[in-house]
This record gives sequence, C-alpha cells and structure tokens, in this order.
Amino acid sequence: MAEYKMSALSVIFIVGSVLGTSDVDTVWMKTTIQDYFSQSRNHGTGSTYKEAAKNFILKEFGDYGLETHTHTFATDVSTVTGNNVIGVSKGKYFKTASDRVVGVTAHYDTAAGTPGVFVLPNWDMSASVNANGAGVVAMLQAAKHLAKFTRDYTVVFVAFDFLEPGEDNACTSLGCGSRSFMNEWVYSFWSTPPTTTGVIVMDNILNFNDIQESQSLPAGYDVLFPTLASSLTSNNNKGDFLTVIGRPFDSGVLNSFIQSYTALGQPEFGMENVYISNITGSSVTPDDITTYWDLMRSDHLSFWNHSVPAIFITDTGK
Repeated sequence: MAEYKMSALSVIFIVGSVLGTSDVDTVWMKTTIQDYFSQSRNHGTGSTYKEAAKNFILKEFGDYGLETHTHTFATDVSTVTGNNVIGVSKGKYFKTASDRVVGVTAHYDTAAGTPGVFVLPNWDMSASVNANGAGVVAMLQAAKHLAKFTRDYTVVFVAFDFLEPGEDNACTSLGCGSRSFMNEWVYSFWSTPPTTTGVIVMDNILNFNDIQESQSLPAGYDVLFPTLASSLTSNNNKGDFLTVIGRPFDSGVLNSFIQSYTALGQPEFGMENVYISNITGSSVTPDDITTYWDLMRSDHLSFWNHSVPAIFITDTGK
C-alpha cells in the first residue's frame, strides 16, 4: 500500500478524478451493472434482486479492506425495514478530534416496478444508462482506488436504501435511508460526530445524450440560473454533461470536485455547475426546498438539513 498521506480535500480531488474516468475498469463496471443493477431493486417488486445487490456491495466493501456495517432502520410501514450498506475507510485520525470525514454515497434501491435502467435506441444492455446502479458502481470504483492509499482522514462510503417510496409508501417522502443514517447510525457510531469536510452524493450519472434539444430545464430555472441557461443554449441544449449542484456552504467540496474533474482535460465529458447562491445558510428552509425542489430530489437533502456540506452529482435525469 502506498505511503501517501492525503488531506480531506485531496480525497475529494481523487474521487473527482476517478469519476472522470482516469482510473476505472469499464469492463467491470458494465458487468456489474448487468449482473446486479439491471432489474428492479424495490422491496415490493424486486426484493430478491435488491437483497443480492445489497450483499454484493457489502462484499465489495469488505474486499477493499473497509470496515463494513449494515444499518437496519424502520420505515413508515411497520412490516418493512430498510438496510443501508456502509464501508468505513479509517484514517490516521479516526475517532479523534482531528478527523475530517469525507463521505461518498449513492442509493441502491429503485422505484417500484422499474429496473433503474434506461436503454437508449440501438444500445445493448452493457451500455445501459443506470439509475442508480451507476452511482453505486462509481462509488465502489472510488472506494477501490482509495484503498491503495493510507490517509490521515476517514472516508465513509454509503449505499442508501429507500430513496424511493415504494408502492406501499414505506417511505412517504424521498430519502428515508439517508435521513435514518443521519439521525441514527451517525450518532451510534460516533458519540460526538467529527467535522465533515464534505459529502458527494451521486444519483443518475451516466445519461449522456449529444442530440440537440435533448436537455430541458424546469420552468423558471432560466431566470434562477441564467448562466446555466445560456450555457445550455450555446450548446444547442444537448444533454452531454454532468451536473454538480451545491450551495455557498458546500463551496469547499464543490470547488475541489470541479477542479479535479476539470483537470482531467476531457472536454467531451462536460460539467455544468449549478450553484444555488441564494441558499446562504448551513441548512435549508422549507421555502428553499419549495423554490428549488427539482434540485433537492435525492439524498443530499438529508445532509443539507443537518448542516453538512454536500454536493449532488447527477445527469439531471433529463
């Protein structure tokens, strides 16, 4: 194992580089998506396949040398429980006041009746665009890469269950798994939670479409984000980019990720920075959520509600 000590922001820099395809096994990624993330992973319409995906993630974390945990939590239906899968890569300062934790997360469940895979015309399954197995696979690639290094700071990888509600509304609002993680697991694992430098949340990250007018913005977002709207217009509204979403409070992790991604020098894989400058606090208000709801629909909201800096990486789902 290399004797290279990384700061917390260096970890984010490397994650950005890995996600930007500098160090990935694309054959493994495609095979993994086919084998574990190509069918429904919902407790109602794909419970067996979902269990296999959960066990696969847990095994991968263990194979990389991470300390593994399964966090079982209650849902809004008394007979249904969820399971977050957690891998902890301990740094030199683990469970000390000097630790600066970095999180890398993605949800592994799907909406009821859906496989979480969208197949574009003339594509075979190995090139499927995945929601959200692609995020899980990217997270696993980052974990595998970072396992090569020793570091001062701790990295926590989490595959969240129950982002989606399910047909029986076991999760009556998005993000039951990440909310339970923040409310329960964090405080059971750390009596005093350490400072968190930043969390990267990935959801729908592989939908690349270079057809003109394939990308759209929610109504009114051209006024809220004129620079973004202008950038899309100048590119004929192609959906050929990754979006990174953050607030001023998230600037440390946001800027580090953008820097690492841009440094790869691969302009064919563009990035759009959606900077919500009007959310100036460490947490979000009900009015913030209403105004920017289309930018809140994933697990990063659970971190924002707890005043934890986090960025949302997505292809926007459109």
